[in-house]
Amino acid sequence: MRIGVALLAYNCSKYIGEAIDSVVNQTYKDWVLLIFNNNSDIETTITINKKLDNCFEQDTTLKSKIWVVTAHDMFHDKAPTLYDPLPTGFARWLSVKLLISHYPEVTHIALLDGDDIWLNHKLEVQVESILESTETIGLHFSDCYYGKMVMRQVENYPAFMEEMEIEPKTFLEHHKKPPFELFEYLLYKKNIVPCCTIIIEKDAFLRIAKSPSWYYGAEDYEWVVRLAKAYACLCVYEPLAIWRRHSNQLTKKKRISCSLEEVDVVIREAMDILSEDRRSPVRTKLSLVQHLVWLYFKLAIKTALGVIRDK
Repeated sequence: MRIGVALLAYNCSKYIGEAIDSVVNQTYKDWVLLIFNNNSDIETTITINKKLDNCFEQDTTLKSKIWVVTAHDMFHDKAPTLYDPLPTGFARWLSVKLLISHYPEVTHIALLDGDDIWLNHKLEVQVESILESTETIGLHFSDCYYGKMVMRQVENYPAFMEEMEIEPKTFLEHHKKPPFELFEYLLYKKNIVPCCTIIIEKDAFLRIAKSPSWYYGAEDYEWVVRLAKAYACLCVYEPLAIWRRHSNQLTKKKRISCSLEEVDVVIREAMDILSEDRRSPVRTKLSLVQHLVWLYFKLAIKTALGVIRDK
């Protein structure tokens, strides 16, 4: 069972080295890695190159397992002036498609962002769980830790440095353990699938993501909703990754647009459900309306906070 890791990097020079190390140091060794550099700043590009040079120096076999692609290089012929980042959804979709075409032996896709970290046994635990199942698992995920970046003063020195502090509650302790009907919970309540823990069966991905997503922050939500609707899903309740929280996060910089994208996902999937069965139960319709009201309420709060912050 070969895992293809799609690592998406954008302006994360401080963190990308740890992300790469967390893949290279996995106890499960049957993996390949594609690093998609989404037109990052020069510091990120240099950090990636230096880290890989160091990895290849220590283990030359890694050269055949790691491939780096830059968005600008992909579209240089058709868009030579393209230096801005692609929408996250398009970049992530493209990275997975490239990974599958370059490494056709891959059977499953694992997602990772350049500012997050896997624990060393992450793939081993999830692969074992998938192989133990008697069903075809379209989506597999786990709990994760929150890593908050804080500034601490250097001891006996008038300087500060950034450190990661693991929060006491894990992702699923903050939210809720996935219920038996994952699809309904995702659509009617909220997303409880950490992106940095997702593993998708290749054929399932090709079925539910035939075209790219243009979302900046909800492409993983769209994918997991579709996967949960069509396939069996499994969750390991053990934290297997660290979701890093920092001030430069996309979801913090684009709070309002990310919330709008969540609304769009729910509306699109709701329309599909209602069109498939016009006699959908009243409970289903009420649950959808309730979720949309909650999303619009969050959007209003984020908008108000944004206005206050701007002032």
